[in-house]
Amino acid sequence: MPAVQPAANTLPTKVILLDPNGEFSNWSQRLKLAGCQWDIFSIDDYETLINQLTTANYDAIFLAYDLKTSRKAELLRRAKQQSPRTLRFQLGLKAESSDEKNVRQELLHRTFDMPVNFPHIQKSVEHLLKVRRLLFRAPLQKIIQQRGKIQHPNYIKGLFEAVAVIGDSQDHMAYVLESDEALSAQIIKWVNTPYFGEHAAVFGVSDLTNKINLRRLRGLIILANLYRTYPAHTNWTLFSFERLIHRSLLVAQLAYDIAKDAKLDNTYCEQSYLAGLLHDTGIMVLASLFPTKYRDMLRSMEKHTQALHNAEKAAFGMFHGEIAAALIMHWYVPPRVTEAILFHSLPMLSDDKRFTPLTAVHIADTLLPSVWKSGESEMRSQLSQPYLTRTEQHAHLHRWKLLATHYRSYLRQQPTS
Repeated sequence: MPAVQPAANTLPTKVILLDPNGEFSNWSQRLKLAGCQWDIFSIDDYETLINQLTTANYDAIFLAYDLKTSRKAELLRRAKQQSPRTLRFQLGLKAESSDEKNVRQELLHRTFDMPVNFPHIQKSVEHLLKVRRLLFRAPLQKIIQQRGKIQHPNYIKGLFEAVAVIGDSQDHMAYVLESDEALSAQIIKWVNTPYFGEHAAVFGVSDLTNKINLRRLRGLIILANLYRTYPAHTNWTLFSFERLIHRSLLVAQLAYDIAKDAKLDNTYCEQSYLAGLLHDTGIMVLASLFPTKYRDMLRSMEKHTQALHNAEKAAFGMFHGEIAAALIMHWYVPPRVTEAILFHSLPMLSDDKRFTPLTAVHIADTLLPSVWKSGESEMRSQLSQPYLTRTEQHAHLHRWKLLATHYRSYLRQQPTS
């Protein structure tokens, strides 16, 4: 059952449809005839859309599939900056280049390749609106701003826009890493551990940009920033934050391998890696902000066997997946990454009917040992058999267990101290 029931939205859903060439001139009328009572504003001009976002609150924007890629990328980037809460969708699908696909998969929440499947569109949009309300609810935002209002280093926004729009840029990445020596040193330390994977040793920024792709470095930059913002308390002994990071490096690589095996597009494979890398940052946040309360919660789990997310919800009113997703969505990550982080412990709360980055992260998290375990209670997700059934992945699980064997050797389950 849902961990949180956000308040229902009593106002009508407000939508902008950008259709410069009139491909979907009757779409809003047909949608309403199908029973969907959204308030839809149809326009044919790019600047009008941006102006509307500055003057009114819209729940979603829909873009016609036949927009030029360069204009689409710029528009989505500006829309995301101007109105970060507004959901972004595309109607229809056409033959596209790898760059066009990258823009779509990085910046859009969903692509509806069947624009007349109105029940599916309405259900998907309303599900994502519920997710949005959940992540922006006041108690959750208060938690993630305990260390002050979220502020990013100046380079973050430009860096992540570069990932979405122009692909790898070694010069840009070198500038980013050279501007923060402490951050670079921490990333180099992690990259040179066996938990990151097999590659030649990295000795400096130029090595990082030459040997590690931009999408991986994006995740490591976020992780390193959070690691120094939410350090372990000096008296914390139940598990090592560094060990938690090491496990996340392994979950990320296993999630990537599973996504590759499932033949996901490369962009989604890298999103699986990113979500795996960041999926447990909510644990770090809670244990850093509330060390005594989190310790007592784990001690209670020793006596009363229960899932981690249930124990966290009982103690804090929210679980670590919610906290991580609410925090990381402010770091300009793709929507699918936020969803994978949010639902990795409770994938049945997603709307997945097929394999997505969430599938890869959920399975990878369940297949690797926890950094904390006591009796039957442990600090990792439990495999959701109903979710595997719904996404039709049972037949492949045996292969993914074999993939996990290599990574399991790097971790040894340890009892609580």
